[in-house]
Amino acid sequence: MSARRGNVDDGKAAAPKRRRCVPRLRTLFIFFCLLLVAIEFLVRALGLTSPVQTLVRVDFEGNEYWTPNMHFFTDLHGAEATGGWDARAFMALKDKPQGLTRLVVFGESAAIGEPPDTAYGFWRILEVMLKERFPNRSFEVLPLAYSATDSYCMYEAAQEANKLTPDFFVIYMGNNEVEGPHGVINPFVQLAGENAQVIRVAKMLQRAITLRIGGGVIRMAAQALILRARFDPATVLERMASYDPQGPEVQACVARYRKNLRDMCRAGLACGARVVVCTVATNLRDWSPFYSAHGPNWDPSGEAEWQRLLEDGRRLESEAHYQGAARAYREALTLDTRYAEVHFRLGHCCFELGDMTSAREHYTQAREYDRLQARVGNAINGAARDVVREFATPDVVLADAEKAVAEASPGGIPGWGIFYDYVHLQFPGSYHVARSVFDSIGAMVAAGNPPGAGIAGPACSIAACEERLALTPELRLIHLNAADSGILRDLRKAVNRDWHVDEVNQQRQELRRLIAGADPARQERAYERALELDPNDHVLQARYLRRLMDGGNIKTAYDYAMRVCTAQPPYRPQLLILGELQIKMGFRDEGLATLSKAASLYPDDNELKEAISKARDNAS
Repeated sequence: MSARRGNVDDGKAAAPKRRRCVPRLRTLFIFFCLLLVAIEFLVRALGLTSPVQTLVRVDFEGNEYWTPNMHFFTDLHGAEATGGWDARAFMALKDKPQGLTRLVVFGESAAIGEPPDTAYGFWRILEVMLKERFPNRSFEVLPLAYSATDSYCMYEAAQEANKLTPDFFVIYMGNNEVEGPHGVINPFVQLAGENAQVIRVAKMLQRAITLRIGGGVIRMAAQALILRARFDPATVLERMASYDPQGPEVQACVARYRKNLRDMCRAGLACGARVVVCTVATNLRDWSPFYSAHGPNWDPSGEAEWQRLLEDGRRLESEAHYQGAARAYREALTLDTRYAEVHFRLGHCCFELGDMTSAREHYTQAREYDRLQARVGNAINGAARDVVREFATPDVVLADAEKAVAEASPGGIPGWGIFYDYVHLQFPGSYHVARSVFDSIGAMVAAGNPPGAGIAGPACSIAACEERLALTPELRLIHLNAADSGILRDLRKAVNRDWHVDEVNQQRQELRRLIAGADPARQERAYERALELDPNDHVLQARYLRRLMDGGNIKTAYDYAMRVCTAQPPYRPQLLILGELQIKMGFRDEGLATLSKAASLYPDDNELKEAISKARDNAS
């Protein structure tokens, strides 16, 4: 009895202490919040950080323009700064000109065309198709896509895209939903379950500089100390592959994607745009699964027999005995239907035997059961189709890029030639994705034509698109080498797989054959022809100028740079090249003035800062 009384007395004594601690903790919390607010205000007032909204306004010679903000993607959403920014850094007049049709494209690396070259993504081909089919109309296709992002980033971009007064939203995304920044490997996202709103609130709070810095420190610490992402990509891939592709974590990613996509469509409709939702195409035939594993119902007692069948199949397949290999693989699938590699190998055997229906089925199953869900599968594409059906309005339409790419592939099974790797498109693949979008909106665009201005019809040919974008064998070889020495090399190293080595070498030899003995100035001539067809293509203008300058045609380059820099919005690469040319020709003051003007428009551009510093150092 006395012991119990002692415990009660101790509790009574502790209660006042706890009550005294509560106000102190409350005061400490309020002080900490006020400190963060003060730091936030000071940092913003001193201009020590960059804005993180999707679009920033640029004022130039009495006109106001919207241009995309790289810091939105890198600082707020954690994507790495990538090359090819000049091609996508549009300058869109704030007051949209009368008669201009403006399309805004959302997505990730596969949408923007990186790797290997953003100037040849499907969004560029789509613009060519529209201009060629409707020559009396004006079009702008403005990319808000960015590598290594996902639907959360694109959702936020869509909320701000109303500033552009768009006529169409085009959405081609989904590859990074499961394995991207808010995918299965993110512990915070796992706690959110299927609730996309929780993650949106977290992203909104990250707009505060102090919280963004703190979040960045935590993220780097987690990567370095837990995941070792900075030092060992293979470790991260293996961690991602530990999740069941049909499990609840992946299903939650799909549910959140559906929510973000649905709200992006609503944002488009709210600003008067029509919305094109694309399915996403993937490499089925020439990309073996990243990781394979037995399914949840696997019986280990069958391991020896299963392993024997797999080895028999591999041996027969390597000897081109596809019928026998197919039998072995089918028997192996009776023991485990979820092993991705067996499905992939059986798909290959069926393809070689001419059974395209079975080949498609097993190649698709290989993708679906791949433990690393870096390719859009049936669930994501199914969600895209479902969202379009939910709206039940002609203002939200489906562009079935997956189907278009399949129809353009041997046996209806996409592979090398359409793709560089698992999802990134070669030019023919980008063409077919663009064509699927064009086919979905052509009639809607034509409905706005004045009498006699043209009606809906087929898209222009791939050869016409190559001509209008100055794509030559020389440039295709550059693209191939960039892909081979970039993402393909990194993936081969991370997963220890010799993906596309033979295909790359074969295509490289063919391109070198086409280049051998050709006119050394063919690329120059190609740029000139493309600029005859579209004199205002700012991407080709910059590349043509750089080609002339690097080739020593200084006077020609200078005359052309003066013309384009005074005839249209002040694009950064044109101004940079003009300033360099003026300095080369002895007009140092004019060159410094041009570079300084460019720096005032693009204050965060390190290349411009270096060019100015170099010019001043040379003068002194």
